[in-house]
Amino acid sequence: APQRVQLAAADAAEPAAADEGSALSTSGFVGLLGTGVFCVAVLPYVPLSIYSSWLLLTTGQGVPAGPNGIYGAAEGFATLTLFGVVVWSAASYFQRGEGLPQGPFNLMNVMKGLAAFCVAFFLFATGLNTIIEPADNPFRGLTLGGDITQLQGAAVKAQKTAVKVATKVDQATAGPRAEIDAALQGASKSATASIDQATGKASKAASDAVGRATEQTNEAFAKIQAKFKPSTKGEPAKPAAEPPKPAAEPPKPAAEPAKAESEKKPEKPVAEPIVVE
Repeated sequence: APQRVQLAAADAAEPAAADEGSALSTSGFVGLLGTGVFCVAVLPYVPLSIYSSWLLLTTGQGVPAGPNGIYGAAEGFATLTLFGVVVWSAASYFQRGEGLPQGPFNLMNVMKGLAAFCVAFFLFATGLNTIIEPADNPFRGLTLGGDITQLQGAAVKAQKTAVKVATKVDQATAGPRAEIDAALQGASKSATASIDQATGKASKAASDAVGRATEQTNEAFAKIQAKFKPSTKGEPAKPAAEPPKPAAEPPKPAAEPAKAESEKKPEKPVAEPIVVE
């Protein structure tokens, strides 16, 4: 019996654990009806939040307080409600792995999207009024029925504002960027010094190893030479080398040339014949 009770309790706890974090269940008629009522109740806050953010963007102020502050209270309640829907959807997604249910006629998804848009619009208007001066706000003074000239002026002002914002960002981040650059340069120098030191040590170790290997090789070679060198004990001294032989006699001079033809005896002249007339 106790085991059956425990099993029944476990079976009853499993659906609750599976549906943990889901405040709206669309599995039945009651859930669908509740989801529809919730969406219909929240959707009217959307136009009020958009109008409030537009006034904050163009005038720097939200909805007027109204009699007894009722308009301001409604504005604040609408903004908080839409913020709550966005936070609820995000928490459901991260905790359960899925967002809120779609609801009947996809009303829940429509409501989540509009709530996210209203929250982003409100944060943009608040941040723009906080970061830049009112005179640099390109949306300041715009109206819903503005003409082309007004829109062109807003565009020109937006360009100037973008330049000013970029300059301010550069000035604000100059110090951190300089520190980062200095840190990177220091790290680079340190790394280079470490590499040079390691390279020097490696070169020295290699040189020492080569020197030791050379010494060991020379010692081994000297031992081998001493081992195989012939012994000279008891052997007679070798005679001194014979003196070098004298150089060969110079060649005899060639025979005297024959006497010139001029030294020969002259031949007798032949007598000329006598002619008789």
